[in-house]
Amino acid sequence: MTNGKGQVKDLTLAELKELRIGGTEQIPILEEALTLLRDQLIIDIELKQMGNLYPGLEEKALTMVKEMRMLDQVFFSSFDHYSMVKLRQLEPKAEIGLINHSASPALFPLLKELNARYLSINLDYVTPELIQRCEEENIIFIPYPVDREEDMQAMLRYPSVLICTNELERWASISSAG
Repeated sequence: MTNGKGQVKDLTLAELKELRIGGTEQIPILEEALTLLRDQLIIDIELKQMGNLYPGLEEKALTMVKEMRMLDQVFFSSFDHYSMVKLRQLEPKAEIGLINHSASPALFPLLKELNARYLSINLDYVTPELIQRCEEENIIFIPYPVDREEDMQAMLRYPSVLICTNELERWASISSAG
């Protein structure tokens, strides 16, 4: 995604700022991204936590969102479900979601226990039954990555579904036409 190599945790902010996305775009820090998107849309902050790879990540992200008074415009998500447990303990009012590679009925009790409203699953595991279950449980479902035109068209049949895509311009064109 960038012209860099290695793990984010091993780079300084100055080194991160030297990296480019797509050859031209600078990586925004969380505060810059939140400032840019304030009052425009709901923001998914995916915490790239893995165990304790980034100590204090949940606290720091939550503090930034609260300082900017954007808690009502943000939800936090992660593949690391323990990270979402920690975030829930830190802030009962925060919106949270779980990301999982595959679908599993075991996710629904955890979503309920955490009072989590978002679930993101790899597109390969999406079925009409999974979408229906999310609707019945009042879970906002987000398949990923929805990058091909035919997959985008298929997801348009489900108004309750959000998508995660690497092809935003394609999605904008298809969703506005559909």
